[in-house]
Amino acid sequence: MGALRGWVLLMSILTLIEDLKLAGESYTLQVEAYPATALEDALGNLGKVWVTVKEISGTIQKDEQGKISEDGRVETATYTGFFEPDFEIPHDKAGDYRIKHQFPSNPPFIRYFIIRNIDRNLKMNNEFHHYEMELELARKW
Repeated sequence: MGALRGWVLLMSILTLIEDLKLAGESYTLQVEAYPATALEDALGNLGKVWVTVKEISGTIQKDEQGKISEDGRVETATYTGFFEPDFEIPHDKAGDYRIKHQFPSNPPFIRYFIIRNIDRNLKMNNEFHHYEMELELARKW
């Protein structure tokens, strides 16, 4: 992944995204929140739902340096995401957010990624260049 990181710094993040993204592929930032029409369940608890914040520009690549178990299977599906820095996730609320990744197929193939870490300080010419995220595959359909 090191070669890719160096390559990212030399070119526009949008160029990288366009080169790696399939036509119709989309990434959506979602936050877990109480809906405006939340109703209490039988125990009086309000249920949270995943609410779309916005569609974001980026790409997610498989981390080839994941930990491997004794039987040769990857224990945690870890990925690295590169995104244009046109959204903000509060530092103390990152655990409330996830990324929905949808492939163009029929039926749609959707994966959800938990955000484990965000590097927000990647700058070029004194401007934010991109966000780099450590992601974990939560579930897929």
